[in-house]
Amino acid sequence: MTELELTITLLSDAELGTGFGTEAVNSLLPRDARGQPIIPASHLKGLLRERVEALKALRDWPDGLVDALFGEPGENGEDGQSSRIRVSGAVCETGEAKIITIARTALGRYGVAAPGSLRTVEAISAGTTFTGRVWVDDEPGGTLDLLTRLALMSMEALGGGRTRGAGLCCVRIAGERRLPGPLLRQVEALLRSTAPPKPSEAAQSRSVQAREFASGSPHWLRLVFRADSAVCCPEIPINGSTNHVRSGPVIPASAVQGAILARLDGLDPALASACFADARFRAWPLLPVLGAEDVHDDVPFGVRVDLTHRLSKLPMEGGGHDVRDTAIKPYHWSEVAGGSPLKSSDGILRRHPDGTVTLWKAADMPRLITSHSVHLGSGPESKRSLFSVEALAPMVFSGLLAIPAEAAEAVRQALSSDPTICFGKARSIRGSGRLEVHPADPLADLLSGRFPDKPPGCVFVVQSPLLLPDDYQVGRAETALQYLAERAGWGTALLDCEETSGQSIARTAATCGIRFGWNRHGLGAKADERHRRLQAHRVILPGSVLVLRTPLTDTAAKLLAGLGDGRESGFGALLPHPGMAASEPYRPRRPPVTLGSRDEAGRRALLLFTTAGKADGPSPSQISAVGRRIGKGADAYLDKQAGRGGVRHWHRWEPVFGDVKQVLCGDPDLARRVLRAWQDLAIIHRGTDKERRS
Repeated sequence: MTELELTITLLSDAELGTGFGTEAVNSLLPRDARGQPIIPASHLKGLLRERVEALKALRDWPDGLVDALFGEPGENGEDGQSSRIRVSGAVCETGEAKIITIARTALGRYGVAAPGSLRTVEAISAGTTFTGRVWVDDEPGGTLDLLTRLALMSMEALGGGRTRGAGLCCVRIAGERRLPGPLLRQVEALLRSTAPPKPSEAAQSRSVQAREFASGSPHWLRLVFRADSAVCCPEIPINGSTNHVRSGPVIPASAVQGAILARLDGLDPALASACFADARFRAWPLLPVLGAEDVHDDVPFGVRVDLTHRLSKLPMEGGGHDVRDTAIKPYHWSEVAGGSPLKSSDGILRRHPDGTVTLWKAADMPRLITSHSVHLGSGPESKRSLFSVEALAPMVFSGLLAIPAEAAEAVRQALSSDPTICFGKARSIRGSGRLEVHPADPLADLLSGRFPDKPPGCVFVVQSPLLLPDDYQVGRAETALQYLAERAGWGTALLDCEETSGQSIARTAATCGIRFGWNRHGLGAKADERHRRLQAHRVILPGSVLVLRTPLTDTAAKLLAGLGDGRESGFGALLPHPGMAASEPYRPRRPPVTLGSRDEAGRRALLLFTTAGKADGPSPSQISAVGRRIGKGADAYLDKQAGRGGVRHWHRWEPVFGDVKQVLCGDPDLARRVLRAWQDLAIIHRGTDKERRS
């Protein structure tokens, strides 16, 4: 794997439209989770592909070269070809990008603006520099590596309006001294002397010898995934009427075990096959537990909740929210804070090392929405379709993995040498991050909850769908969940609230739904013979709660076996309830806003503002009085103003007196702009400081 670090400098204003707009601005700039402008990875990859295809057509390169680099989708369920390239979005430093708006109209037949033709777009001004990365599955100096470098350095423009001169850019690769000409000659020399690149080894079919593991207990590992880009793992199929793809709030268990098996397959196909068939192999979903800015060593453990957790819509009088969970202890409506009805709050319960529990509501998790124009087919019959994708912003995810000991050691070694891994859809442009593995003790980590009126091991929350038998007649969802629990030897579930010693006992709560998917190997019952799409199945949905009459025995083994069939497809995973309701909602820490400017006047004004001590410096009116006299004795006025009013007045000017005198001695126009920007900063700061005091 070769990593290329890019620097993209804009030579003209770039119109990086998102496909979304407002009543005032027809096209908005794409932004990341921090609100900073970004060059989307999908756009960079599309420009790269356009460059490679243009070079191939111009130089008459062999067929299959483009597909060898960018991959090829499968048809009718057949295996495609994996992409050998991965692209990250290009970002700029906080405060570096200068955003402008551009308005234009179309001229009518009489040379005036045509009615209704006014269009306003956001743009990034020339001179802005972005940085990004590209990973190529090839050794340095290989054909695909050199081809990627050539395509990157031959990119001339990006964004919309490129034919009108917008978005001109210069791309540089760290450590690359060659110009496009020498790179082109090297690529052609390799294509003449060697065979064209072939699909990656992982995409080719290989014969695998059978392998068996020694018996013994599984190794339990805790997985921590720190995402570097947005992650999209849809829970429902795409809506054909709107072409909208929406990610679920978690990375599902099927995606986790698929990524682990793919990494093992790259090391030893027999090892991956044996692990897949072993009953000791089970993955749990990766749940978001920390915002991207809240990264620290103590990563909370998460449990997905849905049906039983309730949160007050409005804060209570003394602050905070009223949080209840009927899976732990039923409550009467009269106990709820007055005027604050409780609402169902699906999301992630985060249990911290100190035992406290907070709730991260799914609605509060940051998401990124992008639109993509997709070309379907090639040639004159090709069609275009617009897709919108709603993905989870980069966050820190946590999950659990049980795996045979021999495979566990291989996973540790593979991730220690290369922790980069990808999840979800479009893995060449999103879903990448670093995966860590840590030893886990399921009994200590999962069964440490403290329940008010029952022992631990009685309440479990469904984490991945529970597969129902095709011949089971579903009446009530709770009854179906009880049936799965009894069939697996978990005991009897409480279906309705019961009175014991005058106290109510919590009950089981469940919902049913339908899930289906596909796999490249055609495993499982298929919907038809032409495709590898699997038949739809009825399932108990994640977030359902199982309440047992008596505590579960041999809990680790029961959790490993799960409920229902379909372990190989990620079905059947549950986790114990943490044992308490959330103390408060969790809100990720927002990144601090950093003031900055690429303009010389703004830079010098910011320096004066910070040197003067912000609130302790001169007031906006004092700064304005000096600025109005530039060219009319401002220097003498400053001496007089700073000298009057005693020590307190001089204290405001003293830290910056010499700097202001130097500004006044320079270009008058620049001096006016410096003092006006300084005045604006003082006004903004005093306004926010007043709001904080109130």
